Amino acid sequence: MGLFGSIISGIGNFVGGIFGRSSSSSSSGSSSSSYNYEPDKVRVAEIERDTKLKLADKESERIELMRDAQIELLKAQAISQAAIEKARVDGMVAMSNQMVILQEKMLDVAKKRIAIIEEGSLPIVREIENFYNEVGEKIQSNSDEYNTKKLPQLLNILRQYDKDSPEHEIYSAQILRDMDRQGKFIERQMDMVSERQNLVLQSFLSSKEKIIEQTGQITQQIAEKYLPQCQTSQTALPSADLKQLPPAEK
Repeated sequence: MGLFGSIISGIGNFVGGIFGRSSSSSSSGSSSSSYNYEPDKVRVAEIERDTKLKLADKESERIELMRDAQIELLKAQAISQAAIEKARVDGMVAMSNQMVILQEKMLDVAKKRIAIIEEGSLPIVREIENFYNEVGEKIQSNSDEYNTKKLPQLLNILRQYDKDSPEHEIYSAQILRDMDRQGKFIERQMDMVSERQNLVLQSFLSSKEKIIEQTGQITQQIAEKYLPQCQTSQTALPSADLKQLPPAEK
């Protein structure tokens, strides 16, 4: 599913499972507004078109990875933005703020991901892409466990209390705190990915600087070795003695 795909799934489950719960178990009013979780189809079509054009003269694997990364980000942005709007409508300010932070982290990771695809050798790109998949599987497994087991149990307990009772209000607050911890888990995974990306990008920069330094050293060595020889050759040339030259014919 990939890194962003797993985050999309987790957010999608939040949208369906948390925000979509019945009004009898919600401490705030529900809204009849509909939310579009689909990415911009025009933008997706543009990415697909650009990919076909670039494949003609560039490494196909690299271009396809870049295309997939861009489309995956568009999907993640669409779903996360819809979830943010729905959370705000439902009065879940803390949850919407957390999703804004997560959205920013996804954008940062996506930019670095594309930079690595553009600049790295394919073996390095494949290695970091496998790392994304591993983190994505970890997020997916954790989200599945939470959304299919823990969260439904918490909501079932909440439904046992009268909506206007203090117990309902207290337990609702506890569920929101628990959801916040779940979101923090995803944030930590994103931070870990970002740190790994920084190391990879820094290694690219260090390699370029090393190449420039080595090139400069080689140029200097050539100059130090051959320029003195050229100068010696020039000074060693015999000078013409005008007195020894035969007289010019008249």
